[in-house]
Amino acid sequence: MRCAVWSVVVCLLAAELCFGHHIKQGTTRTLPVTTSSPKAHALFERAMQDYENLHLERANDGWRAASHADPNFALAYAWIAFNGRDPVEASAARRKAKELIEKTSPGEKLMLQWIVSVQEALAIDKNYAAALNDVAYCFARDRDFGKAFGAMERYIVLLPKEPNPQDSYGEILRMSGNYDAALEHYQEALRIDPGFISSQLGIADTYALMGDEKRARTEYDKAIQSAPTAADKIDYMLQRSASWVREKNYAEADKAFAETAGAAAAQGLDLEEAQAHRITSIYQSDDEMALKHLQEAEQALAHKGNATEADVLQEKAIILRYRAVRADHAGNAEVASKTMQQLEAIAGGSRSYIVQGAYHGAMGAMLMRKEKVDEAIAHLEEDQENPFSLELLARAYQIRGDSEKRHEVEVKLRSLNVPTVEQAMVVPEVRAQRPTGE
Repeated sequence: MRCAVWSVVVCLLAAELCFGHHIKQGTTRTLPVTTSSPKAHALFERAMQDYENLHLERANDGWRAASHADPNFALAYAWIAFNGRDPVEASAARRKAKELIEKTSPGEKLMLQWIVSVQEALAIDKNYAAALNDVAYCFARDRDFGKAFGAMERYIVLLPKEPNPQDSYGEILRMSGNYDAALEHYQEALRIDPGFISSQLGIADTYALMGDEKRARTEYDKAIQSAPTAADKIDYMLQRSASWVREKNYAEADKAFAETAGAAAAQGLDLEEAQAHRITSIYQSDDEMALKHLQEAEQALAHKGNATEADVLQEKAIILRYRAVRADHAGNAEVASKTMQQLEAIAGGSRSYIVQGAYHGAMGAMLMRKEKVDEAIAHLEEDQENPFSLELLARAYQIRGDSEKRHEVEVKLRSLNVPTVEQAMVVPEVRAQRPTGE
């Protein structure tokens, strides 16, 4: 389970590193590297490959060799400090990295400052191991799973008796498509702490993605029975209901989501009630039925419940997204236009990536229906976490004749392993259409 404390800092760091300025550097895939020695650069690159492949001590040897080839190679010292198991060596490497920081590029400075801060924090308080958790998730989101796994291995070493490292490793392995290994780590988390419900949910979600929906529902039932709060129970019921969608048993899905919506309403959980109706709308083949559920979702959201303003705003944006697209598809231009005006107003006053994604996804879908492909692409490229938008983006690139970008998007789409109804509706069919040889 991801710890959110460092998430914003680390992800901003990752973005900064990707776009760092250049000062006489070689170039790695993720960060410009400042060194005057071609030999040191080659050793550093090889060590990074070893690190990605979990040859952690071999990676340390490579960074040591790189620092010997270029004694002013700050980033090599930083990685020794980050990955090293010897506290004396790590401390010395950290000091050396700090001494050399002014000789590096802006992107490297950010990386070095972060590594030094994390290492110093870890020496004081083991809870800063959560930073490794967030680093791993950032790498995983960029599909750099080698580095994500390396961070997870380090996280587990730091907190061997805690369930969360095992749980997080399980989720990241699931994101990579390694379901069997994911199950092993979730089970290990439960062995450490049988009450760690996040891992029980993780097991259920993993079986759902594997296509074993019957087993998934059995595992969801365990999570539901042990849910620590009423809201958690409804969340788990939503996931269980989605298993029927994966089986394309939409009648049972309707029943399950209706039961979940009713249970949420009875508990005064308006946000969860709205989510149940909104998710039900997604798999409806009939636009009018979908719009009916979206209206019910919006009505539930209007109740004065206990949900935070931010959560309500984000859910409202998602509801409006699907209402605009459905109304447009049904030929109801007036409703579609008014809905988009509402959504645009919300997006104009919010920096939430969920709100922004909802706006751009809806606008991109509507522009594609109007065959305004180039305009649609500009919006769809801003919503690359949503399978519906990715599917449309691949189609748009195909129409434009950009086969390379189409292929990149299709590869990303096929590799989405997230337990959502959107994924269930789009990804399995895209995988089934995968060209021979890819």
